[in-house]
Amino acid sequence: MRFYCKSCKTEFNFKDSTMWEDDNCPCCGNDDPSYELIPIPDYETPEQYEKRTGKKWPENALVWYRYKDQQDFEEWIWVLSRKLVADARNSREKLYILCAQSPEPPPNDWRPS
Repeated sequence: MRFYCKSCKTEFNFKDSTMWEDDNCPCCGNDDPSYELIPIPDYETPEQYEKRTGKKWPENALVWYRYKDQQDFEEWIWVLSRKLVADARNSREKLYILCAQSPEPPPNDWRPS
């Protein structure tokens, strides 16, 4: 499970659902009474990534994008590509574009939150 500190944007990975149980961030020391680690979604769009981190997902970084198969227009396919290529294709047709932070594509029923 992945989480981040809203104050310093540091990401934390936990092997199980056990979260940091301290009252402050181990990196920035945030001791606000309402401090908590925020969960990072399994799949996030470049826009969600930018909102969370304050940085753009790089143009040469990998993304998953989803489009309808040209042979079977009922079938949707996830493809791994550079963001630059997915953005060019997205200008012609509406695609779901996700940061490739996982080696596995999202499930076929995935929708942005």
